[in-house]
Amino acid sequence: MKRSEAFFTGNALAQISSITLNNASEFEASGSCTNAVQDSPASVVTAEVVASEV
Repeated sequence: MKRSEAFFTGNALAQISSITLNNASEFEASGSCTNAVQDSPASVVTAEVVASEV
């Protein structure tokens, strides 16, 4: 078993599924989500630099 596979236990998958469905329901109801990932200024700049290099 690889280290990355060790996290995919039945309990972990149940938690991931539950949180994902709760996030989707919250977003559908309110248009936002408590667990939303926020961009940091560094990631935006990096993305712009990478895009301009293509």
